[in-house]
Amino acid sequence: MSFVVVDARPLIHGLYLLGLIAVAATDLRWRSVFRVMSFIMITAVLMTAGLFFGEWEASTGGSVFGAGVFGLLYGIGRLLYGSREPLGSGDIVVAGLVGAMVGFPRVILALLMGVLLNGALGLCALLAGRGRASHIAYSPGLCLGGAIALLA
Repeated sequence: MSFVVVDARPLIHGLYLLGLIAVAATDLRWRSVFRVMSFIMITAVLMTAGLFFGEWEASTGGSVFGAGVFGLLYGIGRLLYGSREPLGSGDIVVAGLVGAMVGFPRVILALLMGVLLNGALGLCALLAGRGRASHIAYSPGLCLGGAIALLA
């Protein structure tokens, strides 16, 4: 009797990508990140990273790093802008989700790509005549940056 060994990584990464699409679409549609959905996904990603890939430490480190960096940026933004939200607090959770999916150190690339993509989107919005105070969903850029890092 012989066994066929199948690499589960493409299937699981495909499920990760579906999760990122769901988060991005939710933020675009309702201008909100559903934290319960995101926390369930983070838990599932950490479990699959540990069980299937043996990368629990990298995944956990990526999640903590992503959420920590965006938590710090959120805090700095609150100090600079006062009562206005510099980022949605859900973006901190999305940064943690992206970090869990790509692991450490690839979370650095994912967040950098997300910030650059969102910066380009913001510049386009300014050039199109939208004011600085207009709302731009940040999670889709983070999700796209995470997808790029996941597939790289």
